[in-house]
Amino acid sequence: MLTCCSGKKADVAFVRDDAARKVDISVDGVYFTSYIYPEDMEKPVLWPINSASGKEITRGFPRAPRAFESTDHPHQTGLWFNFGNVNGLDFWNNSYAIPAERKAAYGSVVFDKIVSAADGKLVTLSNWVDNDGKVLIAVSEGIHYADGRFVSEAETSATDGFGHAQLGGLAVKLADFLKKRTGAKVRGIELSLLQRCGAHLASGVDLAEAELAGRTA
Repeated sequence: MLTCCSGKKADVAFVRDDAARKVDISVDGVYFTSYIYPEDMEKPVLWPINSASGKEITRGFPRAPRAFESTDHPHQTGLWFNFGNVNGLDFWNNSYAIPAERKAAYGSVVFDKIVSAADGKLVTLSNWVDNDGKVLIAVSEGIHYADGRFVSEAETSATDGFGHAQLGGLAVKLADFLKKRTGAKVRGIELSLLQRCGAHLASGVDLAEAELAGRTA
């Protein structure tokens, strides 16, 4: 989930292009990013992503390679939500680079539908499936209550240094629900946990994009 803070409410607009399998997103009339879900990718992603000044801060590879860019880690395209192990399947590293004989060990996030695109919120539904198409998870990360609160932030007491709710996605709510229902020890893994625990494990793409984002800012 992406959030931004400013003195006034930003005007976020969505333009659906079902034929191209994408939703273009602009902020105050300026192109920001696209939610793309091409059939030749193993997951939907936000790509490309532009800074407020209009500079593209994500690499082009593998969608639109540039001569000066690295071509490692083809699964690292834009910004996305994923996990490395779901029921023993690797969703994180799956890409076209995985040979057919190894695909059974990987899972894919398959776009299902656009639930809504209004009031600055893009809500989508995707199915997490194994290599045979069996659905393991079906969660819409953008769902919210009637009053506008996201399910993932409702009734949370954790805040950051600016007083903003610390969001961990629906995994946090699901973990709490399962813990109460089963009494088992359950933990929802947040997106940046592994990077915070071992930043030295970051790939060259992670480091290059982080540096580029910093320079652009």
